[in-house]
Amino acid sequence: MGRAAKGLPLLDAEFWFLPSRNDASKPGPGMRKGSASWLDYWDTFRTDRAFPKPSTGLKAIFCAVEFLKPDEIGLIGFDMVLHPESKTWKWYAPPGKYSYAHEAEAERRCVMSLGVKITEL
Repeated sequence: MGRAAKGLPLLDAEFWFLPSRNDASKPGPGMRKGSASWLDYWDTFRTDRAFPKPSTGLKAIFCAVEFLKPDEIGLIGFDMVLHPESKTWKWYAPPGKYSYAHEAEAERRCVMSLGVKITEL
């Protein structure tokens, strides 16, 4: 159960997370732990070993697919995953170079392979 911001109602919502491969802990109250097997699935799309883990956004998509089993997921703010050909200065990069902390092309291939319609909102 989360805390409400001042003046806003308390929402009854779970906290979803994707564990590391060797995490054997049990989730606490109000928490839901996704399957670490998603990390093995992600590995089948990686081409650059410099980016060993999926982004937080990709982990959220994995949890949504696992827990909700939706036909469609609407995404906002997944610019690099939805449009990996775009360049970003989101992370520090030397002058003249673009930088991104995850393998956007691999994440896009992974998201599009999930059998869920992806809509950009």
